Amino acid sequence: MCGVMVVNWKAKRIPPTKEEQRGRYRCFLPDMGETLLELIVGAVSLPVILRVQKAKTGVALQCESAGWYPEPELLWLDGEGNLLSAGPTETLRGPDDLFTVSSRVTVEKRHSNNITCRVQQRNTNQTRETHIHISDYFFTTPPNPAVCVSLLTLFVISLFCILLVIFVCWIQRRKKIRIQTNHAVAQMEQD
Repeated sequence: MCGVMVVNWKAKRIPPTKEEQRGRYRCFLPDMGETLLELIVGAVSLPVILRVQKAKTGVALQCESAGWYPEPELLWLDGEGNLLSAGPTETLRGPDDLFTVSSRVTVEKRHSNNITCRVQQRNTNQTRETHIHISDYFFTTPPNPAVCVSLLTLFVISLFCILLVIFVCWIQRRKKIRIQTNHAVAQMEQD
């Protein structure tokens, strides 16, 4: 077993291994003598952020990573490296015995809109992560419909009042002109 591993090690390629092959191996290397090797079996992959969408309280994100062995954990971190409170991690084990993990989190606007999805496996000391910067656009909330209706109503009432004042002024001016015209005609008739 060790001879095969040494040959492949020099070629920088390790043969496919199975979980039951993990453990300690004693190897003899011609140039280095005898050494102990610890074979740890594992598989990793990069996480992917699958979904970014507006939510009532912020922005909802979903991250997934497939092809892990042993079972990993998925964590969400803010721009300062603080752990975010997220929903439970969903874990699926495929027919190939590899694990797929996914998780959702809703984030609110922060000083730094940088979010990290980290998948880690402590036994194999493996960590993979992906980062996303969430644009401020996702944190803008649409105006409240009640406020829009109130402002529109206020605008219409204001416009109506302005038109009413203009109309009353126009009527008063016409009345004043008619009175002046009647007064001028009456004075001409007296003369």
